[in-house]
Amino acid sequence: MSGAPSGYAENVLAQPRTGVPFLESFRVVHGPPGLLGRFFISADERLRERGMTLQFIPFDELTGLSKRNADSWGSFNPMFDPGFADIPKGSMCLAAFDKHGSIKICICGKPFDARTESFADLVNSGRFACIRRDRNVDQIETQITAPFAYELKGLLSYAGAVWVHPDERGDRYASIFVHIVNACMMTLWDPAHLLGSVPNTTMGTGLYQRYGYSHSISPLIITAAGKQVADLAIIHISAHDFIAGLAIYLDEIWPKFDAAVASRNR
Repeated sequence: MSGAPSGYAENVLAQPRTGVPFLESFRVVHGPPGLLGRFFISADERLRERGMTLQFIPFDELTGLSKRNADSWGSFNPMFDPGFADIPKGSMCLAAFDKHGSIKICICGKPFDARTESFADLVNSGRFACIRRDRNVDQIETQITAPFAYELKGLLSYAGAVWVHPDERGDRYASIFVHIVNACMMTLWDPAHLLGSVPNTTMGTGLYQRYGYSHSISPLIITAAGKQVADLAIIHISAHDFIAGLAIYLDEIWPKFDAAVASRNR
């Protein structure tokens, strides 16, 4: 597995099933079952009320989706393109389908193992990007120098490639889906920290806090053939803090949800 010592992929035993309804695709393994179970049920119900159904899809389907929607997608994260990058066992791609069977929203996640080395080691070695060597990996370099990146260790999860169809924008779906996929990764993989990334130009706007993250590390620089192609901030939150904020988030975004009841099993 790219970005992880041998054996981690085999230890990711719980992974979602594709092609079945969301609530049938996995079970709560790690974390408080009362809070997470109610969160997943509520998310599924609220999206159904809006005419959408959740389902995990294969990464090959994601690639075709990004090409068909290139005008609204922008730059597709190559870390989640099986034509360019390794897709470790356990990785997931969650999509929302409308009543006509068209995908309107999607987001992806990957597991990483930094138990014996730091997150900075994964980034600076290129193993975080997971770009396959047969796709000119030597021409793509990633670098992060922030001191905390060397302190960030343990099992990690990374959410990215979020896309919302133009017809569905303006309704906080990006934030909702980041929370859903982070909750899925947390209960399936038991990571110590949940990570994402945003352009450094958005820092100061509060964007990463709306996604549910509490901290940021800047900058993560990506170069291709010696030319800088991305200047990112890694955003992150500990699993403990993510769980602590989930009930509050539920009460804010879906007021019908009784956060106090959901948190009883914490």
